[in-house]
Amino acid sequence: MSWIKLTPAHLDEALAAVELAALRTVQTAVGQKDPVPQAITRTCNEVGGYVAAAGLEVGEPGTIPEQLLSAAIAIVRWRIISRLSVGAAAKVFATENRRQEYLDAIALLKDVATRKFIISLPEEPAEDQPRASAAGVWGSATKF
Repeated sequence: MSWIKLTPAHLDEALAAVELAALRTVQTAVGQKDPVPQAITRTCNEVGGYVAAAGLEVGEPGTIPEQLLSAAIAIVRWRIISRLSVGAAAKVFATENRRQEYLDAIALLKDVATRKFIISLPEEPAEDQPRASAAGVWGSATKF
């Protein structure tokens, strides 16, 4: 599987267009930035951290393993929704089902870090990532 760029368009899978527009409107006061790009960046960085904790190479910045797309979407969605602290809007968007999907997504990332859930390596790893050595493993001996 490949690594893909997580974009605001992916949120369309988790939120109706009307919901996403409402969340952006409710949360953005005069002078504030759209919360979606920051939530996406934070989530991509976090996913990359869990992948790196498993000792695996990570993809380019802003990308996630395709296998973790649903988890990443659930995390981004909950982070946007959780900015609403009180009021009717918070009750409408912050459902128990969405909270549980967020918790399940974090649990999945923890499983990635402990290698209980195996993901594929990026097809084209980032240039600055360490590469596995082709010479063997610790304690191995070359034999002819």
